Amino acid sequence: MAYIGQQPFQEFTNPPTKDSFTGDGSTVAFDLAAEVPSGSQNALEVYVDNVRQEPGTGKAFTLGVDGSGDTKRITFTAAPANGASIYVINDKTNSTIVAPLQNDLNGTELILDADADTSIHAESDDVIDLQIAGADVLKFQQSAGDAIIKVATDGKDLIFQQADGNKLFEINDGNFVGVGGNATTPGEIRIFEDTDLGTNYVGLSVGNVSTAYTLVFPNADGSSGQALTTNGSGVLAFSTVASNEPTSADGQALGSASLEWSDLFLADASTIQFGADQDVILTHVADTGLLLSGTNVIQFNDASQNIGAPSATVLDINATDEIELNATLVDVNANLDVSGTIVSAGTISGTLATAAQGNITSLGTLTTLTVDNIITNGSTIGHTSDTDLITLADGIATVAGEISVTTLDIGGTNVTSTAAELNLLDGVAGLVQADLTKLAAIDATAAEINLIDGGTARGTTAVADADGLLINDDGTMRMTTAATVKTYMQSGLTSTSILDADSDTKIQVEESSDEDIIRYDVAGAEVATQTARGFEFTAVGGFIMNQTTNSQTFTIAATENAMVAGPIALSGTITVSGSLAVV
Repeated sequence: MAYIGQQPFQEFTNPPTKDSFTGDGSTVAFDLAAEVPSGSQNALEVYVDNVRQEPGTGKAFTLGVDGSGDTKRITFTAAPANGASIYVINDKTNSTIVAPLQNDLNGTELILDADADTSIHAESDDVIDLQIAGADVLKFQQSAGDAIIKVATDGKDLIFQQADGNKLFEINDGNFVGVGGNATTPGEIRIFEDTDLGTNYVGLSVGNVSTAYTLVFPNADGSSGQALTTNGSGVLAFSTVASNEPTSADGQALGSASLEWSDLFLADASTIQFGADQDVILTHVADTGLLLSGTNVIQFNDASQNIGAPSATVLDINATDEIELNATLVDVNANLDVSGTIVSAGTISGTLATAAQGNITSLGTLTTLTVDNIITNGSTIGHTSDTDLITLADGIATVAGEISVTTLDIGGTNVTSTAAELNLLDGVAGLVQADLTKLAAIDATAAEINLIDGGTARGTTAVADADGLLINDDGTMRMTTAATVKTYMQSGLTSTSILDADSDTKIQVEESSDEDIIRYDVAGAEVATQTARGFEFTAVGGFIMNQTTNSQTFTIAATENAMVAGPIALSGTITVSGSLAVV
């Protein structure tokens, strides 16, 4: 083609497109695949069963917008018949730009890709629209000379990505700007210094944040020396922290379980004060150590295990069961006051520091004390209640009391007799008066011993319950009281009767109160009674008088008549002195 002037260097042509549909007898609206420039319905070729349809209001069809606001919808005045073949040829007017001449596109859309869904157009005045994949994405415009890039669709974001798809920057419809946030690294904002000074920067980034949060900055600048602090909900404020004070009592921790301070440096005489009222204070004493305040204690494990000073001169070490010291040597330069038991698995040895020492006092039990020699400088050994029990002199020890021993050894011979046996001289043969002086334990007089030996001296001293009687108890001589013998002798007696072993034969007085009758029972039956008047025989079957020899007689003598009731069996001669009446 020949041209007058310069040949066009670029030609923009809108290639025709074809959309096909099938009628169903009721549908009147059909959407095209590619958007048609507004007001360009006359450029469309619409056919129903190969019959071209006239565009325009009141005609066969009109061009309008679809549900997304794009100019893609044709609407028929009457629904094409069921099965009707519908196709649309979108043959837009071609436009040619010839450089260097200026051409007015007059809002014509520039289709950029083969499927006609990516384009640039300036349909609205002073606004350039960028459409990608059939969707409006960006609008370019200006305001008072300021360039404005606007996301075309509300609720959509503007995202900047690298070639590999990693997100660098995001302007989010949620009214925030996002930086980075990829799989391999967190986002970071870098603020660079003046390039005349170098290429250094200050970067802001995040670590492994378990829960997202937002920091809200203060509404005004703070004062000199103040720092930004948070209220725990993300709201920042300028606070004075020069003294490192918490916001409230028991408000903040110094470090945490996972973020520990490494070292703490305090000056001379510095203090660490514990408690809301500073009741426990630990003070540094320069070049000496640490001082715990007052009578406070350091506790171990529980309250009963502690070390403390109840006064300025006393230090207490307290434990519930045991205080264990493990060392080669424990050097104690003080007096020991032991109120419990000293138990040693080894040897306790030592030498008195000086010749004269004070008392060794034990309030508990001294299990074993082993010494080579005991030499006393005094003359007595005693007990707290009897201080002079033993008096020591040259060659003699005098006991002002009793000696209690398990075995008594005199001159190498054990004394096997008990003290009681010695007192009673039990089993001693051939003992003479001179031998008694050898038995210091015997306190009997010669007269008392002579009585045991068969002495015939008698007295008229009355016997009382408390008097002692010597009894041979199955080979052992024992002393008992007269009262004990009396009790034994009265066994089988009561205050009113004499009984046999089974208590069915007895002599009984006063069976009833003050009856003054002696009753005789044999084998459980009463056989006779005796009153002031005489005997009355009451045995059933009569009364039988037996003689052991013919020369013996049985005489009944009475101040009154003697009565025998019942049959009388006579064997022998009856002599009656007086009258005999048989009834």
